[in-house]
Amino acid sequence: MTETAYEDGRWLLCADDLEVLEDLKEYIWTWRKLCRSAMEMLALGGGVYAIEQILDGGEPGSAVQVSVSNVTIAADDPADLDGISLDFEVGDEGIVLSETRFVGTGQGLSRDHHSRRRAILTDRGGFYVSAIREWIEEAESVFRGGAEFQSNIAALPEF
Repeated sequence: MTETAYEDGRWLLCADDLEVLEDLKEYIWTWRKLCRSAMEMLALGGGVYAIEQILDGGEPGSAVQVSVSNVTIAADDPADLDGISLDFEVGDEGIVLSETRFVGTGQGLSRDHHSRRRAILTDRGGFYVSAIREWIEEAESVFRGGAEFQSNIAALPEF
């Protein structure tokens, strides 16, 4: 993890930042219903734990990525592909909320994608609260639509 902007490790957060961070933590934790293995639960727990550490005035201490995605392939034409992945990542930049959209290229089973970052939460605070809430709403829509869970663990804190 990179050094925080503040020597005591605390993130500089206003009341709105704290509220949306708590909402994000509660929402991400609902993804546990999609976990199919202990490793997936560890990744999800690492993400939730990172937010808890920030809320408690510490540093995240985890480097994980968890995603919910829904990609459909048309039964009559496998080249007809459509989908989205909503990603939550804790790493050197802080917390990154992003999306990746997938589309078929019409060339066999190949697909193209477009990724964009929706919000970056750093130790300097001043979060773009409406972007975070929009990301949560879109992720909830994907979650309700029969999402699949994916995860990646780069680092977890030692206990």
